[in-house]
Amino acid sequence: MSLDSRVEPRPDSAASPPSELSRAPSRVVQSIGAVLVVLVIGLLTINPQAHLLTDVGGKTASMAAMDAGGGWDPDIGYWFEAQDPEGRFHPIAKSRQTTNGTWINTTSLTMLYAARPLWAIGGVRAAILLPLIGTLLAALAAAALHRRIAGPDRAHEVILLVGVGSPLLLYGLDFWEHSIAAAAMTAGAVLTLDSTKRWRLREPLLAGLCFGLAATMRQEALISGFVAGCALAVVGWRGRQTLGALVPSGVAMIVGALAPIGAHTILEQHVLGELGRTARSTATLETAGSGASERLVAAFTQLASAFGSLHPIAVVSSGAIVLAFGAAALWARRSPDRGDETIRPILIGLAASWALWWLLSLQLGFTFVPGLFVAMPFALFGIVGGLDQRRWLVLALGLAPIPLVLATAFTDGLLVQWGGRYLLTPGIILTVLGHAWLRARSPQLFRAVAAIAVMVTLVGAVFVVDRSRSAGAELDAFLEASNDSVVVWRNPHFSREFGERSLDQRWLSAGTDEDRRVLGDLLRAEGVDEFFLVTNQSSEHRTFPGYIEIEQLDEGFESRGRTVHRLATSEDRGSEHG
Repeated sequence: MSLDSRVEPRPDSAASPPSELSRAPSRVVQSIGAVLVVLVIGLLTINPQAHLLTDVGGKTASMAAMDAGGGWDPDIGYWFEAQDPEGRFHPIAKSRQTTNGTWINTTSLTMLYAARPLWAIGGVRAAILLPLIGTLLAALAAAALHRRIAGPDRAHEVILLVGVGSPLLLYGLDFWEHSIAAAAMTAGAVLTLDSTKRWRLREPLLAGLCFGLAATMRQEALISGFVAGCALAVVGWRGRQTLGALVPSGVAMIVGALAPIGAHTILEQHVLGELGRTARSTATLETAGSGASERLVAAFTQLASAFGSLHPIAVVSSGAIVLAFGAAALWARRSPDRGDETIRPILIGLAASWALWWLLSLQLGFTFVPGLFVAMPFALFGIVGGLDQRRWLVLALGLAPIPLVLATAFTDGLLVQWGGRYLLTPGIILTVLGHAWLRARSPQLFRAVAAIAVMVTLVGAVFVVDRSRSAGAELDAFLEASNDSVVVWRNPHFSREFGERSLDQRWLSAGTDEDRRVLGDLLRAEGVDEFFLVTNQSSEHRTFPGYIEIEQLDEGFESRGRTVHRLATSEDRGSEHG
């Protein structure tokens, strides 16, 4: 049997009454409309200038710099460059100076240049239309994959699951590149399936283009593209395809991938004078496999964590929630819904897992949901369903990249993300598998899991909206109180969150004790007698060599666990105290 024989719709899942099929197009349109309504409501209610404690601020700062300069140069500058030529205290974390002498905070020009016309029209809110469209395209690509697995019926449900019931909703509400890259990689997976049916050049060429385009924004696209290429070769070998069919298809996929990667490399060299995307990919590979314990914690966080915390209670509760989903998936495999009461304990267990997540979130405070199998529970059902139905090719495209990504991805910042941001495309593919399998296997269980997925995502959307609005209000109050004074941020990632609004401020960052010592000397040498220090709420970081605290401001960042202190030189205020 050929490895790709299960790609065709199965009779039990694809066969639908003519009336159902005739309603499918209208349901797809309705689902697209519903996803757009939710996304637009989110876009209109968030404060787009207070981002998600991520590298989004670096991108928006770059966009604002291009707009201010009226061109395409993402130079964000550095007001303290004369005193700190290495950028050690740059307020936007991970900024660096290129060989051209400009200061940049971007690893990909694709997203910036694609959004440049939108930003010129309506600023950051208009630019977010790009990732918003990316979320919709990812949902449509998932629906296309569903049609190839289970036929056209119920494809509209997949659009809703991906667009409203998955982290793609959250990634469509800020200036992320994740949704666009996920859409391209999912489309690449669909075209890879098509390549195994026709063995002509067009499909593998287009698949390579999709993976290559995604790779200019997300380095995990290289892994997904590699897995797709290997899967294509294995299917052809198992199907006894001739070298005359295999080699041209493989070459077409490679050429398709290299075209956007090569174009982006040339663009980087011309604009930046260096290869930023390549350097980041190389740095990722250099860290592969290092720190086994750190990798295990990172793997748990990306796969199973239901909370943005590694507190023992959060870890144990996350494990219990994922085990509840796993038990439900195994029950569905062994005992398909027969209309009896055997499903009742399973539904009670899922309801209890939802209640546990909700109650602990109320207790610990609502945070990010970083685990793939919690934020996208159908992905777990997709693994079980793919094995049950022996859909080896689709399962390989969704499952094989996961261990490779876990072994190579950066391990910092994983608690402040949604559903494993490096695993979004495998999550989408496995979600489609899980939907097709569970929908036919147990409609009652399917509805319960879908409800949980949508509720978790919508609660997350409310959390994002509230988080951005409160942070934006706090920033406005702080800027008025600080009145263009020097501000030192104890956490450089926190100052990066405000992106474009930091460009006109005299902000600096000092993340370590040594940084504070050196920066204190520089500030005194420049005659800075007073400045503001933004710290964690704990008092251990309030001291600053050569300065003492004279006031704690009411205008702080309470919603983020930060406080603001006004410091003055100890020579003018007496002996130093903490």
